[in-house]
Amino acid sequence: MRLHLPRWLSSRLRLTLDQTLRFSRLTSVLKNDILLVYPATTPAHKAPPVLSPVFQEFLADAVGIDSTTVTSAWSRLKKDIWELPPPVLSNEEEDFFRKYGWKRGLTSLTLYPPSHYCDNPTCTRDNPLKKAATRQVIVYTLNKGAMPAYEVQLYCETCKTTYFPDFSVHNRVRTYYNGIPDFIQIGAHQFAERRLVGMWISLMLVAWVSATNCAKSYDLSLSQQEVYDMSSGGWQFGCKLTTNHVYDAFIILTLLDYHQRNHTNLVVPHNGEQKDRFMRAMEARNDEVIRLGQDVNDKDDDDAALEDAIADDLVEDIEWYEADAEGNVHLRRQDHPGSIGAVNEDECESSKSATGNREYTALFGRCRTHNEQLLIWPCGIIFARATFYNAEAVSNVLRFVQTVFSVPGACKPEHLVYDTNCDAKQQVEANKQQWRWFADVGMSVDVFHFLHKHSAGHVFCNENCNPILFPEMLADDGVSWYFNTSIAEQTNVWFGGYHAMLREMLPVKYNFFLDEMVRLRNLTTMAKLADD
Repeated sequence: MRLHLPRWLSSRLRLTLDQTLRFSRLTSVLKNDILLVYPATTPAHKAPPVLSPVFQEFLADAVGIDSTTVTSAWSRLKKDIWELPPPVLSNEEEDFFRKYGWKRGLTSLTLYPPSHYCDNPTCTRDNPLKKAATRQVIVYTLNKGAMPAYEVQLYCETCKTTYFPDFSVHNRVRTYYNGIPDFIQIGAHQFAERRLVGMWISLMLVAWVSATNCAKSYDLSLSQQEVYDMSSGGWQFGCKLTTNHVYDAFIILTLLDYHQRNHTNLVVPHNGEQKDRFMRAMEARNDEVIRLGQDVNDKDDDDAALEDAIADDLVEDIEWYEADAEGNVHLRRQDHPGSIGAVNEDECESSKSATGNREYTALFGRCRTHNEQLLIWPCGIIFARATFYNAEAVSNVLRFVQTVFSVPGACKPEHLVYDTNCDAKQQVEANKQQWRWFADVGMSVDVFHFLHKHSAGHVFCNENCNPILFPEMLADDGVSWYFNTSIAEQTNVWFGGYHAMLREMLPVKYNFFLDEMVRLRNLTTMAKLADD
C-alpha cells in the first residue's frame, strides 16, 4: 500500500513533503494506540474521526507544526494512513519517539494481541476489547538493539480471557496463538525478535555457541545500550540479556515451530515459575521422539539397493561426585573411559567378586551418563540418538538398534556398521534366539577401525566382520567403498561440540536440546544433498 499525495495537498495543509511523509509514517505506527482510547462501538477497520490530545501534542512536536495543522492533516490523510502497513522507522524517526514520545507514554514499538476481538468460540462478545492493561517491556531486536516498548493486554469481561501479544490466558492456562509471532516473550518483561532467536539457534547449530556466549555477544555488539537511555523514559529494569533468556527463547521458538508443523497450539500453565512452565511440553516432545523416532525416519535412496546404518558412540571425559564418611563431596574424573574398538587379548587383572556387584546404600550427589550413541545413514542423516548409562555394552547397542528400527515408518537396514561389531556379532551368534532380529543383517566393522584399531590376529573379526567380505559395500571398481563408513566419526566431531554446553543440563532439557539440534542438522544435510 502506497500513500498517494496529490501535488496540491502539501500546500493546502501548509506542510512540506517531508513533514507530510513524517506525519503519515509516525501516525501509522500508532494506529493501535489511537484506536484503543475510543469506545467499543468504534469499528477497528475505520480511522477514528479525531486524534486525542496526547497524539496531537506528540505529532505537533515531532513534525514541527501546530495542533490546528495536526487536526487538518489527520482529517485529510486518515483514510490512507489507516490502510498503510506499519513502516520500518529510520533512526531519525526513532529519535522523535525518544525526544517527544516517551514522556507521553508513546514508543515506536508497542506489542498488542493479534486481534482486538475475543476469539473464544464459546464467548458471545462481538465488540472490540477495550479493557486494557499496559506495562513497560524490553524488546531485543536484531537491527535496532534492545528497545524500550509497551506491552498491551486486552481483557474480555464476558468470558474472563486475557489476551497477551503471544498468547491468551483462561483459567490459568496459557494457549499460544496459531503460527509464530514476530516477537516472543522470553521473560516477565522481556521479548525477543523471532529473527534474533533464529540467529542464536543457528549459532548453536553450526558453531556450538553457548547460550551464555549468545547473551554476552549480544550485549557487547548488538544491544546498542549506549543509544537508548531507558531510565529517562521511566524504565526501571535494565536491558541486560541473560543465559536463561536465550535458553527460554530457544525452547519457546522450538515448541511453537513443532506445533505449527503439526497444526496444533502450544498449551502450558500460566502460573508457576518460568523454568518449570514448558517442562511438560518438552517431555511430550521427547516422548514422541522415543516412540516415533526423528522426523527424518523414511530415508529413500534410489541410487542404492542396500540400506546401510552406521552406529558409533561419543565418549567424553566422565565426571561424578562422591561423598566421604564426613559428608565432604569430592569430584572424580576419568578420561575417555569407553572402548575405541581395539582388541585386548590380555586377561583383565581385576576379578569380579563371587558375591556380585556391591549395592549402594545411599548416593549423595549427581550421576553422569556414559556416552551418547548415534545411528546414522551413510548419507549423513542422523536416524536416532540414545543416552547410555554406566557403560557402552554391546547388548545395549543391539537393543538400541533393534528398538529404533521397529518404530512406525522405519525401514530395517540390511547392514550395520559398528566399530566393535566383532563383539556384537559374537553375542548374536551365542544367543541366536534372543537376537534373531539380526539374522539377516550384515554386521561389519568400519574400514578405519578394521585397519587401524583391530588386531590382525583376531580370527573371528577377520572371518565375520571384515568389510571386504560384503561385496555389495564395494564400488563398481572393486577397490573403493560405495558407502562412507566413517560418517559416524565425522558426525561425532560436530556432536562432540555440545559437550561443554550440556554439562549442567537436567535430563528433560538435555534430551530436548539434543533432539532439536539433530533435527536441524538433518535438515541442513538434506538441503546439501538436494543441492549436490
